[in-house]
Amino acid sequence: MAVNDMVTIEKRRVNVFNIVGFFFVIATNIVGGTTIWVNTTRDIREVRQELAELADLRRIRTAATDARLEALTQRIAPLVTLEYRLGQSEARDVAQDQRIDRIVSSFGDKLDALITVVNQVKVDVGVLSADKRAALGSIPPQLAGTDRGTIDQ
Repeated sequence: MAVNDMVTIEKRRVNVFNIVGFFFVIATNIVGGTTIWVNTTRDIREVRQELAELADLRRIRTAATDARLEALTQRIAPLVTLEYRLGQSEARDVAQDQRIDRIVSSFGDKLDALITVVNQVKVDVGVLSADKRAALGSIPPQLAGTDRGTIDQ
């Protein structure tokens, strides 16, 4: 390209249809933009209204939840000492178990002593019975049938 070459722009002729078409495009853009603007503004307003309603609902539900929580807290308040009371009950159970163990052990010892005494009495009865038989064997037959094996003269 030479320095002397010029760029030429072709000019079109403007007629009424071009001007009307241009204004029609501008008007269509304005109407379309306004419609979009109105719809967007309406949607934003609806979303804000829904958010406000949800916030009100959240406040109401929060108040109801707080009231229920307070009621539960009041109902649970007597249970706060439950752990202490259960500990006391377990301590009483342990002490009672120890007492019962001592009583059972004492009864066992006394029962052993009673068995020993009964066995001793059994042995003594056996010895006395043997002594009686031996004594009755030395009694004359005419006296053997008397009461208690005593000699009456």
